[in-house]
Amino acid sequence: MKNKGAGFYLTIITVVAAVAALVCYVWNCRTDYFASYGISKVVIGCMVVGILTEILVLGTGKGEPKIWKDILPVLGAVLLMVAAIQFIGLRINEAAFIMTFQKNASNVADLESAIAGIICCLVASILGMCAAFFDIKKAA
Repeated sequence: MKNKGAGFYLTIITVVAAVAALVCYVWNCRTDYFASYGISKVVIGCMVVGILTEILVLGTGKGEPKIWKDILPVLGAVLLMVAAIQFIGLRINEAAFIMTFQKNASNVADLESAIAGIICCLVASILGMCAAFFDIKKAA
């Protein structure tokens, strides 16, 4: 563990944040207000592939530098950002509707869980972007 760089630790934190975002999204899709909208395959797909890409980045720290090793960290962050944008797009109209016409405790709680999921998605994607700038392994 001594030869691990900042990118390694940031990538681990990114994976944890992305898994939390995925759980928050699925949990939000099961709330009373948002259950009728279903689960977006684009959000789930981008999050899962983004998480798997970040995990793959952790395993590619050794060996010769290759172009795909430079692309993987950026690809994971981009996929997580696409998931966050899609999640925001799916919830923005309903958020405005809840805040103007249907503001009751249950709907506001469902909206708060959506906001928590969106924040988790954004944090994961920003962490992924930061991790892409750092090496997984310290230079010898």
